[in-house]
Amino acid sequence: ERAKIALEAAQDQVRRYRALLNSNSITSVQFDEVRRAAEAAALDLRAAEISLDDRRIVAPIGGIVGLVTIEPGSYVSSDTLVATVDDRSKLKVVISVPEAFVPEIAIGHAVTATPTTRTGRSYDGEITALDNRIDETSRTLRAEATVDNSSDILRPGMSFTVDIAFNGQDYLSVDALAIQWERAGPFVWTVAGGEARKARIEIIERNVDRVLVASQSLRAGQPVVTEGVQQLREGAPVRVEDPEALPDVPHAPEATPTVDRDGSVERNRAGLSPASRLADSRAAAR
Repeated sequence: ERAKIALEAAQDQVRRYRALLNSNSITSVQFDEVRRAAEAAALDLRAAEISLDDRRIVAPIGGIVGLVTIEPGSYVSSDTLVATVDDRSKLKVVISVPEAFVPEIAIGHAVTATPTTRTGRSYDGEITALDNRIDETSRTLRAEATVDNSSDILRPGMSFTVDIAFNGQDYLSVDALAIQWERAGPFVWTVAGGEARKARIEIIERNVDRVLVASQSLRAGQPVVTEGVQQLREGAPVRVEDPEALPDVPHAPEATPTVDRDGSVERNRAGLSPASRLADSRAAAR
């Protein structure tokens, strides 16, 4: 207000001096001095307005205001935290992606975030930002994912377990009981033309009840022997029987191993199960 009053007084003085200048009562030098004083008063008013705007607290974004940390009459500066504003409609989750999965991750990759304190409920999101280099210490890539929070259940600062699914490779899945060992490595017995044949395999991963294997001689859906394998030799005759025709009561094993024609996954008296194809699904967390 003081700056406004000073400017108005300076402008009035300029008008009076202009009238005196027109009547040749003063010199042009005197009028220039008054005009420059008015311009200085205008600059002072502008500086006061800027200083006032600097003292006005305006939220940079729309959102929800947290608890105010100051009281009326408190001294504040440009470094004083007054309040925190959060847009909770979407949350940004910071993730460290292992180096091995960096070539497979990209913007828009789907993620699933599960709060560590709220088990049983997860939230879908996607990768929205990726760093341009790998951390030399942790050997991980910093990534940011955006998770929908339209229900307003999540809060900024929460910790999450983040699952990122990647497309895996296809491998054959066989029953663990079918795998045999010899000096040359693991193998399974299969049946071709009524005779037992060895199929060399490479074990990729062991699960609870199945084993993922790779093989050049074993095909998906091809039956493998799971019982009576100790009696088999390369080229030994094998009789394939229909499991529905077998009796329900157990009996002693026959001299010639029998196998199940349709290759049920569950082990039975016929002793044959199929080599099914499973995907090696992988996931990177955090």
